Amino acid sequence: MIEPVELYCRLGIVHFMAFPQVAHDEASLLATVEQIARMPDFRCIELKLVEDERLLEPLKALLESSMLDLGLAAQPAILAAGLDPGSADKAGRERTLDVFTRHVDQAMALGAESVSLLSGPDPGPGNRSGNLERTADLIAELCAYSEARQGPGIILEVFDREIDKKALVGPADTAAHLCELIYARGAGNFGLSVDLSHLPLLDETPDQAIGPVQDYLASAHLGNAVLDKAHSLYGDQHPGFGTRAGANRIDQTRDFINALKNAGFLNRKHPPMVSFEVQPSPAEKSETVIAAALRMFRRAWAKA
Repeated sequence: MIEPVELYCRLGIVHFMAFPQVAHDEASLLATVEQIARMPDFRCIELKLVEDERLLEPLKALLESSMLDLGLAAQPAILAAGLDPGSADKAGRERTLDVFTRHVDQAMALGAESVSLLSGPDPGPGNRSGNLERTADLIAELCAYSEARQGPGIILEVFDREIDKKALVGPADTAAHLCELIYARGAGNFGLSVDLSHLPLLDETPDQAIGPVQDYLASAHLGNAVLDKAHSLYGDQHPGFGTRAGANRIDQTRDFINALKNAGFLNRKHPPMVSFEVQPSPAEKSETVIAAALRMFRRAWAKA
């Protein structure tokens, strides 16, 4: 495309993936967010829940002064605790909802525009329908909680079903059905996030992944994946785009951009958040992997 990317989307970065050390050293949060704040390519940043509340005030000030839009991600908390919004166990669903509402509360405190989730694990063909209904019930309740407080939008990210995270949602048809169920429950502040890195894991093309859910798209991720089972980065580990064994590089990103553009998701009126989700290997530096992602994307955009 000849026109600048900034007209059609707001580029962002999934901070906790780009700087994995923050997961065990939250004291490094502000310094690493500052690194992103100094990169003018980025208009958005996605953070996980901040456990140390003393960091909230300086973090909010940093986000405001750097003009970075914020999305708060609940995926790390969900995966770490094995939460399942569609569980048949009522007490388990209540614990999950408590975690989700805590994210909404912090998102409001920080001025975040969204809270992102993922579904629970796939329970198998015989139990998917009930699990999907319960997932819709809980997310609709979360949407109502946020809407009543004029809070952030709620976004569910689509993950793989068979290789790594093995999530209920899942293939595009399942994601579309979940959206229908949630909207039928009156939730108007809900949407989906489709991640380029998960497409090879789902064996879906960009058109197959985006077409059925194009009316529900709220954000997108740009990432990579390795399909070679013998490779150390096999699965959903979000390696950098320079990884030779990676399934996604310039042409695959170009096709993803085109599918998003054709679906009307990339648009000039309300440019959506499109974030890189890349993780450095132990031998790589965060800054190098981030720079490579930007180089790759600029070339893909030029070819789109």
